[in-house]
Amino acid sequence: MGILDEKCANCSIMNCLDGAFLTLTMGPYRQTEVLTRSAVLAKAVSGVPKFLFSYYKERRAKNSRYSLRAFARDLGISSGRLSAILEEKNVPSNATCQRLIKALMLNEKEAYTFLSLVQQAKKRRVERKADLILQDDDLDIIVDWVPYAILSLIRTPGFQMTASFIARRLGIETKRAKWAMDSLLEKGLLRYEHDRWERVQKRITTTHGIPSRAIRLSHINKMKLAIKKINQVDIDLCDYSSITFACDKESLTMAKRLIVDFRRSLAELCHTESATEVYNLNVQLFPLSQGK
Repeated sequence: MGILDEKCANCSIMNCLDGAFLTLTMGPYRQTEVLTRSAVLAKAVSGVPKFLFSYYKERRAKNSRYSLRAFARDLGISSGRLSAILEEKNVPSNATCQRLIKALMLNEKEAYTFLSLVQQAKKRRVERKADLILQDDDLDIIVDWVPYAILSLIRTPGFQMTASFIARRLGIETKRAKWAMDSLLEKGLLRYEHDRWERVQKRITTTHGIPSRAIRLSHINKMKLAIKKINQVDIDLCDYSSITFACDKESLTMAKRLIVDFRRSLAELCHTESATEVYNLNVQLFPLSQGK
């Protein structure tokens, strides 16, 4: 499955268990029966961050002044380590898992659920190492939406690696299509194999959490494109929606994590073998108020 993931964190574009941990999961926290407690299942919806954040919200509901820093203190870890775990930049070690289980007073089922989520997170981390991460040196490809579109268009039926075909399907000039094709080939993102063109990397992303002029321009261009398309595309073939709400800044880390999960889940839902069109999803979360 090919997915182009762009994430904006201050403007950035979207290992397996070792023996000791296996012994732990197969020992006192082994679980064979079906988990029926709705609370446990709810905590497992979006992995380790969602699981931990739900406990933080329970405590904050009782004390509105309760902060993530206080939560980290009560868990026995640094606030930096907690932030890294919530942002999926770090996966809890075996020792940290034991500390968290004790601090949260998890029962057997909850502990098993938590350890299973940690195992899944470690597996995903290995998979992400295979991602191709574009840098600012790849400015042209990052800024322009056409190369990204070609890498998805290549998976649709009847694809032809010609500038005229791509220009017609994407509604752009032939010259621009030719430039995008050449750029992808030059960067080694496309190859001809088994009598067909295919992308070299399953998923392409950019740097995360690092301010980048190129990525800012990419988001600006996509928003301009969205403005253009709102008057061109039939309402049944698109969706434009927004929501305004009061926000607790302590929830922003988890909010960004949920947006990432939503984007990827939606892409996986729509990206089937029978896909015939190329779509773009833009999500913006920004403050309207300017602080006290």
